[in-house]
Order: sequence, then structure tokens, then C-alpha cells
Amino acid sequence: MPSITWFDRGVKTLRALASRADHLPRTPFAIALVAAAVVLAWALDMDFGAEERVREVEEVPAATTDGVTLEYTLDTADLEILEYGFGRVVVDGGDWTLLGLVVRNPYAQTMHAGTLWVTATAGEGPATRVHDFYIDAIPPESTVRVGYVLPQGATDAPLEELRVESLDPSYLLPAREDAPDVAIEYFEPLTAPAAVTVAGVEPLASPDGFRLHYELSAESERLRLSVLFRDGEGRLLGGLPAGPDPFSATGSQGWRSFPIGESAQYTDLLDAWIPEGADLDAIEISPAGATG
Repeated sequence: MPSITWFDRGVKTLRALASRADHLPRTPFAIALVAAAVVLAWALDMDFGAEERVREVEEVPAATTDGVTLEYTLDTADLEILEYGFGRVVVDGGDWTLLGLVVRNPYAQTMHAGTLWVTATAGEGPATRVHDFYIDAIPPESTVRVGYVLPQGATDAPLEELRVESLDPSYLLPAREDAPDVAIEYFEPLTAPAAVTVAGVEPLASPDGFRLHYELSAESERLRLSVLFRDGEGRLLGGLPAGPDPFSATGSQGWRSFPIGESAQYTDLLDAWIPEGADLDAIEISPAGATG
């Protein structure tokens, strides 16, 4: 039987995901996630193979729709954290910590990642949890890049002491072929929402900064894009949401409207937003998102 702590964390994660589902590109995922929370509750007495990389939950009644009980399998799995880096900037007199993160879903199913934590470790001491956040759903067998701004004052620990850890399980939506016929439309695998290519960087006349031009091929009208900074040797120096004010409560969410199809776009980066040592020729922009 799984521990109560594990169960509470899992339900908390799913409830948080479901509460944010109105921002997801495809509404059916909200329904699937709510059903998944019910599955987790039913599965409290089941035996989870804790040592397995993917832990399968026994098939159980999940929800009832139009008098039909839906049954499917919910798997938990490990998110792959490939790379991350931090940077610091001073904006409007305040210190801010930027995070650039690259993660991968290696599975053939859409992944909803569990809570991610920024931790700080001084010397040989224990890790201290600094801040937790979520990222958007990841399409099957896909790598995504996330730019995120920690809340002001979240940490003043030296950047070299900061880490990103996945301390809660991630969840895989059932494969389409495993879904009940009456709900198969809810289990279409998530596809990449956009393809983005950097087209160039030019200085701004006013205010001081740079304009990042990019080519966008979008399949959804609302997207979250992230900007990642690297130094001349390719090391990540943090990142932020692409938008007019990534340090505000609304701008940090990063949602923007775009025309469907191919278009030329740009986002402005003020000097104050760019961490020291960033190579302008190495700036990246891609679809992704994170929520604190």
C-alpha cells in the first residue's frame, strides 16, 4: 500500500493540474485529469512497484459519463531533467532569480509532470526547498525548454548551490488504444503546439535592450513561449517567459495569442532582463511554460 504522504502529494498535483486546465491548449485534458484524481483515490489500496521506473495502477472504475462507467489505466513515471541553469538580474531595484530548464518525456504517452522544486544546498548540508512550480503537459517523446522567473525574494543562495529536482511522481495519460470507446476523444496524444526558429536579434533604440525576431508555425491560438539564455560556451544562464513583462504576476504566466499557421513574430528583451554573460547569438525561444 502506498504511503499516505505519497497519496496526498499525488492528489495535490492532479488537483493543481485540473485547476489550471482552462489554460491548456486542449480542454479534454481537464476531464482526463479530474478522472485521474478519482483513479488515484480508488487505487489507495493497490500495490505500487516502487522500484519500477513506470508504476502501473490496476484498472479501476474512474468516472461515470451518461450512465457509462469509464475504466482505464493510470501510470506514474519519471520526468527526465536534462539540463538547467540559473541567473540573476536586477529589475526595478529588486533582485530576481531566473531559471532555464530543459526536460524530456521519453514515453509514448502525454505526460503531466509532478511538482518541480528549486532547492539550495550549502556545502555538505541538507537540501533546503526554496520554491515549487509546475510545467505544462509534455507531448510524447518530446523535449521542452522552460524559462521561469522565481518570485522576488524566493532565495538569495549562491547560484551554484541551486538545483532543480522532481520530487513528486509525474503522470502519463492512457494511450489512445487503451481508452474506453466512449471516451477515446479525451486521450488523443498531445502534439507539439508550435515550431519556433530564431530569425535574428537587433538592438532597440528605446528602451535599452534587444528585439528577438522569430518564425512561428502555430497549431493553437494561445501559446506560452520561453526564452533561454546561454553563455558563449553553451551553459544555461536562466530563462524567462516571452512577453512584455515577465516579472509581473500576469506576465510571468506567459500566455499570448498568435495566428494559426506560419507568421513572423518578435519579443523584446530589456537590458535589465538579460543575465550577465549571456551570448545574444545563443538565445533560444521555444513553446513551453511554467506556473508557480
